[in-house]
Amino acid sequence: MMVVEGFVSYSHLFQAGDEIVLSFPVVLRRFPEMKRDDRLFTYRHGSLLLGVDSEQENLAIGKKASPRYLGDGVYQFDNESIKLIPVNQLFFKETVEAKKDRKIVIFSEGGV
Repeated sequence: MMVVEGFVSYSHLFQAGDEIVLSFPVVLRRFPEMKRDDRLFTYRHGSLLLGVDSEQENLAIGKKASPRYLGDGVYQFDNESIKLIPVNQLFFKETVEAKKDRKIVIFSEGGV
């Protein structure tokens, strides 16, 4: 099997009943949010944008903070009450409830 520029090439004489199983692990990634300010960033799990339920306007998270994966795209920072959850969970709420929901999705360095 060869992987070139993100494409997998596999040459084999297949038999009836053969199976091909590919695994694409999804990990937490931190992306810079502003080109002119590298202190601002977002968290993503695959393509899911993650946020924190909060009434605050901003939240500082330490550069070396390493949250623990809880499953379903949810992460918990050790020794903190900060939990990253997929923002798309708003889609499953009624409009009135979704409008009351506040999530921080752009973070700054510092804190945790």
